[in-house]
Amino acid sequence: MEENNYTPETETTHSPSIPIPQITFESLGYLNTTAKWTKFLAILGFIVIGLMFLGGLAMGLVFSVMHTTGAFANFPFPTYFLGLIYLILAAIYVFPVIYLNNFSNYISKAVAIRETEMLTIALRNLKSLAKYVGIMTIVLIASYFVFIIFIVGFAMHNAVHSL
Repeated sequence: MEENNYTPETETTHSPSIPIPQITFESLGYLNTTAKWTKFLAILGFIVIGLMFLGGLAMGLVFSVMHTTGAFANFPFPTYFLGLIYLILAAIYVFPVIYLNNFSNYISKAVAIRETEMLTIALRNLKSLAKYVGIMTIVLIASYFVFIIFIVGFAMHNAVHSL
């Protein structure tokens, strides 16, 4: 995962014969279509975040009440913990949806008014989205390995003590 080393100064150090990619009318059409779909996905993402937030609050309240009535008396951890997990996941999901929404807004403006600065901001948000999702994927994969090691260790500990 390399960082972009391009700066305006590197433009002059390269040979003038190296072509700079151009955005064609066909490319603008693709970007416009992409903007519509990413806006749809961003709106859907905000709705899901809202539902996760409300679900987390509801689960926290309902399970806390159920814990006091004895339905979850043998639960190994506090029952509001399940609601808290939903709230944390909703908070984690906010950033990629914001990046996606920003990309959609700026790419729409860039296509409509043919503004290079808007295109640059849109692409910066797309880069941030990809970077965030990539980092979260690495964290998720690493957590799988940690959980697997924990589960195997727990199973071996129980197997040794059951003998």
